[in-house]
Amino acid sequence: ETTPGSSISTDDEWNTWFKSTVGTEYHPTGTCAIFPLELGGVVSPSLLVYGTSNVRVADASVYPFDLSSHLGAPTYGLAKQASTIIRNYCNGVSTNPNSTTSTSSPSSTSSSKPANSNTNADL
Repeated sequence: ETTPGSSISTDDEWNTWFKSTVGTEYHPTGTCAIFPLELGGVVSPSLLVYGTSNVRVADASVYPFDLSSHLGAPTYGLAKQASTIIRNYCNGVSTNPNSTTSTSSPSSTSSSKPANSNTNADL
């Protein structure tokens, strides 16, 4: 054993050693939680910051709870969903799951492209 060494043997010594040694991995979550505004949320389910017209947050800060895993994979999934939300917004597609119609936008009314031919240029 190299750390903490044989000099630590009592519960009090272990507690003191842990308090001076153990720390966070600096992966905070929930600082901009997706949650209803009236319950303290900062971001809507469409990743819009409440009170803004088009400021979005798409990182680990939107999780309204702590994860018991590394944040990489869930954040990649969130980024994929964010890209779909933003693409749909820019292309005038409704993100309301109860809606069956699209909203009109210049790109959707004047384009002759097939519906699934979105590229980064569309953003």
